[in-house]
Amino acid sequence: MHCLRTGPLAAVLAIAVIASPARADYIDHFATRTDVGVHKVPSRGTTRVLVIPVFVDDQPYSSGDEASFLAEVEDFFAVDDRSVFDGGFRFTSYWEQASLGRFRPEATVAAPVHFPSCPPLGGNEDCAIPRGAGVADGDIAGAAQTLKDAMLFLNETLLCATAGPSAERRCTSGGGVDLAAFDTSGNQQGVADGFVDGVIVVSNAQFPGIALPVKDLSSQPLLSFLGPLPSFVYPSPGTDGITVPSIGIAGFARAPARETFVAVHEFGHLLGFCDLYNEAGTTTDLPWTVMGGWFYSTPASLLDPFSRVAIGWANVIDVNGPGRFTIPSAARSGVVVKVGQGDEFFMVEHRQRTDDAIDGDLDVDSGVFIERVRLQKRPASAPGNYIATLQNCVNCVAFDSMLMVEEADGAYDLQRGRPRNDAADLFQTGQAIGPSTNVAARSLQNPVFSTNLLSGAATDLRITVVESTADGAVIEVEAPLLADPCFDLESLCLQDCAVDDEGHGRCGGFETFPVPGAAVDEGAGDGGCACGTTAARSPLPAFLLALWLARRRRHG
Repeated sequence: MHCLRTGPLAAVLAIAVIASPARADYIDHFATRTDVGVHKVPSRGTTRVLVIPVFVDDQPYSSGDEASFLAEVEDFFAVDDRSVFDGGFRFTSYWEQASLGRFRPEATVAAPVHFPSCPPLGGNEDCAIPRGAGVADGDIAGAAQTLKDAMLFLNETLLCATAGPSAERRCTSGGGVDLAAFDTSGNQQGVADGFVDGVIVVSNAQFPGIALPVKDLSSQPLLSFLGPLPSFVYPSPGTDGITVPSIGIAGFARAPARETFVAVHEFGHLLGFCDLYNEAGTTTDLPWTVMGGWFYSTPASLLDPFSRVAIGWANVIDVNGPGRFTIPSAARSGVVVKVGQGDEFFMVEHRQRTDDAIDGDLDVDSGVFIERVRLQKRPASAPGNYIATLQNCVNCVAFDSMLMVEEADGAYDLQRGRPRNDAADLFQTGQAIGPSTNVAARSLQNPVFSTNLLSGAATDLRITVVESTADGAVIEVEAPLLADPCFDLESLCLQDCAVDDEGHGRCGGFETFPVPGAAVDEGAGDGGCACGTTAARSPLPAFLLALWLARRRRHG
């Protein structure tokens, strides 16, 4: 967590951000879905992602040399028709599998852009930006200069990738990219909108792993004191110009971590996800999610269940009364069982380690993941709120987070900042969690293992793992009957909700990917649904994005 010392200028700008009437934001974890364009890259259908290798000649490589680094980049971002289970962990196959085939970002690696040395980034040398970039020490001017220099460099990189070297640019190679080829979708799937579908920079330099909403920042009057900033609009034949709204930078990673793996996490931000790790260390990074406690040295974790529901990539069952459910492994089926109603509830799924594919960092073969969700801690959709999200991360306060693992052993080591223990925390055959008579608020001093709300209020919910095997689980749920089994899903799901034969609410087509089949409540009907979304853009005032530039993961 970063604590900012804000001077008068920063305070005025922060107030201006909060006062804006628009309702859209970057990394809001899909509190708003109607802002594809400036704030989010498209996440449905087939899209095109531009990958730009940036090589700084006087900087070393984390391992190997330029040729081996470029070979790794080209291999990782290569596009083929094999699933992640057949072809191994790669950029396109990972996202296609995580989305159950609903999203396929096809990457193209551009010709490398070479620079003889690192650009000036405020007062920082060798492309290394320290945490805070001066903000935490009250150096607002230094942080602002770092932000400006970073944006100028990113613009120069894009100019080099598209138009090539020139007398006005420091690069010695590059060129040949037409950004129009990377604009295939927008608010309407398959219809170009003038915004590229995604840009990722990978480099041997010691840049931090970051994702920046560059277009929004460049167009803010509040940043005019920095002087002219790039527009991030680039000429393309037959268009009025193509806009690059945001850029993910795969930060420097020390072996065995890989820069290419960092790119997967940063692309998650371009999609709209916020960080689910805790840089302050007050609690343990949320495990079992690509946006949380993944260390970039093994195949990525699947997105956690709530994140997949939020973006519209899950098959969800909302439990209405008691039920028994067969849930195949989430990576192939996408099945998530929702238990409870309102702003605080549980999401249950089965996870399986698949070496070289997905969930490669699991310490056990498989188990049942029970995630507590608290919508009141979700980032707000007010523009500029992501600055507050950076300062006060959603999972940084024990027993007061947006997403929390209910640990099967009830020890709550993750809430105490202790190392994760998959064998103790994932639920196995015969384990259960239910209500408690202890109705005091949960805390480190009162860590009650129960389905009670964190406020302590009792519920009538019980979740029992009847059987858990390598490929799936059978769970029994005790829950109250609902007046409308689709009430919660109407706002949570991207797809329409249908009520199945057993009375449970469902959203999603309940397809498996890539293997044909279905995962259903025993004796239930299908409840498949139509999908669709609309979106509109909205401006986002922002300040102190040097904080973002300084965001460097403890483990990456």
